[in-house]
Amino acid sequence: MATISGSKRPRINGDSPHINDLPIGFLVEVSTYLCKPSRALFATALSATFSSWKKDNSVRHPSVTSKAIIAASDWDVVDFVDIENNLAYKLKDNDLRAVLLIINARQTLKKLKLTNCINIIGDGLSPLRGSNVLELLDLSLVGKHESPSKVHYDEKGYPIRYQQRNLITPLAVLPIIESIIASDKCALMYTVFPDMWKWRSDEWALFEEFKRRYNERFERARLSCANCSASNVLSTSLLNVHPWVDNHLNQYNVCYDCLKPICRGCTDGEWSEKLGFCERCQKHFCSDCVKVGECEHCSESVCRGCSKTCDECESIFCDNSCLPTCDSCGRASCRDCDNVPQCSDCGEKANCRGCYNGEEYTVDECRCCREVYCSDCVPSDTGCWGCTKVVKIREQAKEIEELKKKLGKCKWESR
Repeated sequence: MATISGSKRPRINGDSPHINDLPIGFLVEVSTYLCKPSRALFATALSATFSSWKKDNSVRHPSVTSKAIIAASDWDVVDFVDIENNLAYKLKDNDLRAVLLIINARQTLKKLKLTNCINIIGDGLSPLRGSNVLELLDLSLVGKHESPSKVHYDEKGYPIRYQQRNLITPLAVLPIIESIIASDKCALMYTVFPDMWKWRSDEWALFEEFKRRYNERFERARLSCANCSASNVLSTSLLNVHPWVDNHLNQYNVCYDCLKPICRGCTDGEWSEKLGFCERCQKHFCSDCVKVGECEHCSESVCRGCSKTCDECESIFCDNSCLPTCDSCGRASCRDCDNVPQCSDCGEKANCRGCYNGEEYTVDECRCCREVYCSDCVPSDTGCWGCTKVVKIREQAKEIEELKKKLGKCKWESR
């Protein structure tokens, strides 16, 4: 085990044992088993309470142990997806501010992703003001390959109210971003804005002014295309040029992963071949990082991280609604392969042929009318003798279940 020398907290007679009484090397070694956000929170907790980090201009004196923990890691990327959802849901601006301050984020942090941090208002980002090293700021509150409109659930399985996800405010965040892009040495290349901002009509004027300044920053930089080395990405583009940030606050012309700018004039004008937009996670990816293709069923653009693949032909589909997936074994098979029939009525239930899903009847194709139904959706007024037979069997099964319940109740009462 690595050892790091350092003074211990002075003990006073009658004091109870404190975690800082442990050897510094031991605490540093323990911290290596934590993910980066938890490691930073642990270092902050060993130094002071989170309330003492509330103001950026307040005096802070990280302990020797905290400094050793921070020094033992690099802090160029921090993604809160690494911690448990229930913990990320509870983090507030004081917690985020403490993490950014103790890692010296203004001079070290290149990528920040606030995954699942739904209780953040935005003030906690203040330590990033004027940063010349930050390259990616992801405020979508969801994972890399998750829809921005994803519903979060609490520890009891209940959906979290939309109002709670609506906490992060442009009034707190936009001035911080503007302080970053105002510098000629600005390194910021990609910003993912919260999905709910697109529907805030009362702040459109604020967004319009911000988008103008954001786009002007990129135009002044005259970035070169990573593919063809053109000196200005926009000037070499084809018609219908996308701005760096459009009216819906979507970032264009840059890959989310490698952060390289790509012009639309590359690869013979085939925009989707070199830089594609995934309609599921709402991000752009270049072909060197993440492939983006079209769903074989609905033609929606979808990246490899968000797509589903047929187990038979390996064709790409956007989700389970376009690719039937067995409710029992999880097998996925497209309609061309036809190995997993999907109910033609509800469109939700699907089962492999002959695969028992734990219910009395599974999804199957009627041998008479060739329609595919689950046991709950077979029409009772059909003229098909095959479907009528299934309906009768279903009704008989319900009667049997009711009789079993009555019989069990009678046995219990007879005792």
